Amino acid sequence: MPNLDPAAIIAFFAGSSPLYLFFKLGGIVFSLVFLIYTVIIHKQVQEITHTITNSRNSLFILISFCQVLFVLGFLLFAIVIL
Repeated sequence: MPNLDPAAIIAFFAGSSPLYLFFKLGGIVFSLVFLIYTVIIHKQVQEITHTITNSRNSLFILISFCQVLFVLGFLLFAIVIL
């Protein structure tokens, strides 16, 4: 079993090894792709709520907007923290 010393893990993520940079770039690229996906879904939900009238339209828009905010936070986390 590999060494799971917390100090070694912190040193790995604090360093600038190629593996660390790979993880950081992967996280940023994944976050950007996920952001594009959520913006498209949010626009589709807005269009559907204009087409189909329902008592829960505002709830659907709120959920899709919260998802966009979550992804923006995830992108910020990937850029700043990772």
